[in-house]
Amino acid sequence: MWLDKSRREMPTEQNDHKISIETGNFFPYLDTELVWATNGNLQFRVHLKPNQQLKHLKADSIRTKACFKAIPSGVYKRLSKLTTITETNKNLPLDKIYPHHFQALQQVELVTNKFPTLTEQLQHHEEAKAIKQAKDNSNNERNRRRTIYFCIGYSNIWSKPVHSIIKSIKDKFNLQWLRVSMSYHRFTNLREIFQGDLSRKLTVRLTSQDFERLPCNCRTSGNGNCGYNNMCRNSTVVYKVKCNNTGKVYIGNTQQKFKTRMQQHFNKVQKLVKLGEKLDS
Repeated sequence: MWLDKSRREMPTEQNDHKISIETGNFFPYLDTELVWATNGNLQFRVHLKPNQQLKHLKADSIRTKACFKAIPSGVYKRLSKLTTITETNKNLPLDKIYPHHFQALQQVELVTNKFPTLTEQLQHHEEAKAIKQAKDNSNNERNRRRTIYFCIGYSNIWSKPVHSIIKSIKDKFNLQWLRVSMSYHRFTNLREIFQGDLSRKLTVRLTSQDFERLPCNCRTSGNGNCGYNNMCRNSTVVYKVKCNNTGKVYIGNTQQKFKTRMQQHFNKVQKLVKLGEKLDS
């Protein structure tokens, strides 16, 4: 539980041993810190534990160039995505916002002395994401144009699976351009054919009464005083109810009979008045 001393009174005693109370200026959650700004907005930044030592691979260790390139790139991405942009920090270089992280990178000679600002790094991330998405879309479209689809009915008559047969033909005749995508389906058996035909014949000219508009059956309907404008037994409706006391409006939808749904609302209102039970509706 995170309590702000300046905003609320501290509890005199702690009743639940499962709850710990945090009263600092920030609240650590996993690898982020939650901070209340002076304007009342909740902001985020990267959390660094006390006495935590940041270590990375040395540049002279036996790793590929791609591995060393990914380390600072990943650090930049993580720091920028977990930090709330404000007027104060948006034009600051990342090494000014998080000096400890960049000191660790400089110690192993993985970065130079020029670092992007928080805004530049986020823009770079979005641009790289858009380029990757466009490339993926292009590759997917290219593969779709080159793919040949086979939809095969399942059967036990084949000596080996159909995809194995197609692959062997592809290898035998050197059809490397052939890109195969398999889709299998099951044949309908005789029992299912008869059952489907019987169900179709039994339901000819039959309609469901569940969602039909039925005439009003209210006790006052004979006097023309239906409380629902003769729509009390309509189903699948969207309705609006206004409270005469507060003026607040509730909009709902239901597949039940309109009168049945409204009676449920009335029962809940009675529970609110008599028992104090509160519900959203």
